[in-house]
Amino acid sequence: MEIMKKGNFLVLGLVGLLVAPAVVYGISSLMGLIEFLTDSIILPIIGLIGALAVLFFLWGVMKFIKDAADPKAREEGRQFMLYGIIGLFVMASVYGLVRILENTFQLPNSGGSVSAPSNNTIDYSKKIDYSRTTDDQGINAPF
Repeated sequence: MEIMKKGNFLVLGLVGLLVAPAVVYGISSLMGLIEFLTDSIILPIIGLIGALAVLFFLWGVMKFIKDAADPKAREEGRQFMLYGIIGLFVMASVYGLVRILENTFQLPNSGGSVSAPSNNTIDYSKKIDYSRTTDDQGINAPF
């Protein structure tokens, strides 16, 4: 019974964490909430873990070079480098998965991506009447 109370409390807390941004920022749709969570939580976490993976890799390189004479320390440095590369691969994969899901469900692109050009194009089929010498307010046009 005590475990169920703790589990219910945990679930209620997680739901509260997901609903709080909707209340505070006035998000009125599920898409808006997903966009907020992606922009404010998921992408910064991906960046932070990616930076940690780079630091792991660099730490391993420094350890590998510094302790080149000690085979055990070299192996430890090699392991750090391997973990850093795996971490970078995982973070790049998660970032790509987030982008694929955004495009699949037609969510707005998050701030961390380059948006494709929109369909708002200039309509070149309209003809301009250059014979008029004044604009709509009666001001003389320079041509």
